[in-house]
Amino acid sequence: MAFTQKNILVTCVLLLGSMMLFIPVSPHLFPSQQPPLYATLLESLRPLAEISSGQESLPSPLEDPELVEGLPDLVASAALAYNPVTKHVSFQKNADAVFGIASITKIMTALVALEHVGKDDIVRVSTDAIGTEGAEGDLMVEEHFTLQDLIALMMTGSSNDAAAALAEHIGSLYGAASFKESQDFFTGMMNEKAQVLGMHHTRYQNPTGLDRDEEAGILSNSSTARDLAILIEYTLQYYPAIWEANTQALSLTSQEGFVHHVATTHNLLESMPGIISGKTGFTDTAGGALITIADVPLGEKHSIIILGSTLPDRFSDTERLVEWLRK
Repeated sequence: MAFTQKNILVTCVLLLGSMMLFIPVSPHLFPSQQPPLYATLLESLRPLAEISSGQESLPSPLEDPELVEGLPDLVASAALAYNPVTKHVSFQKNADAVFGIASITKIMTALVALEHVGKDDIVRVSTDAIGTEGAEGDLMVEEHFTLQDLIALMMTGSSNDAAAALAEHIGSLYGAASFKESQDFFTGMMNEKAQVLGMHHTRYQNPTGLDRDEEAGILSNSSTARDLAILIEYTLQYYPAIWEANTQALSLTSQEGFVHHVATTHNLLESMPGIISGKTGFTDTAGGALITIADVPLGEKHSIIILGSTLPDRFSDTERLVEWLRK
């Protein structure tokens, strides 16, 4: 059969159409198919909580031969030095082992309190709160403070009375009928927040950090250095006022006009340049614990976590890590 001009034209069109199926098309022609720029940015900003949830392990500097030499020798059973901005672990020792945390607990106490009521809420100090072991701050029955003032007493002077008063205040707002019920309810909120943050190896039994039975060596609150790094990163980002509350010396005036003077329990705030804030912890059962936020190396920020040390060595352990990071 003879091909007409029309047949030839149709055949050419069909051949060209078939060839187009095998020609790669530039993805730039279809920008909607490209991964959005913010996806890359979000990946770089993933919080430590997500990394710790099991999707990915934190990098271990101990696996890098270049970092093995010259590591500081610590008394502490566990330690972690972590940059919350770059997400880099500079040092770790038994970072996933569980230890008692004593008054390091109060960081979570402050966080849960701020997430449920305003910092200017007025909190009454009850007889039961005063009856909590320890008298840091010399609070008096029926005094009233702002919630932020009590956080400052917890972070600076490690006041157990302040922690118990905060828990009682918030627990009662949610219907707790007794002091014990308020403490238990608030502690439940602390455990719930820990799980939300990805602190899966952390357990709280009270808002103060006091151990249930020191003579029998029974811990109340426990965590790991890695879990605590999650908590520190979260609070630094969303509740920096918690860390700003720890100062070298504190003078607070209650609503009744009584002045309370408290000195920090974190000795390095006074003696070591570059220390920004932190929180102390110690019981006979838990041993010495210490959280330190330091501007080290200069212009960078590191969270330094010490667990399972001694009362004095928690500070010297931190000093060794700070000096090592400076080098």
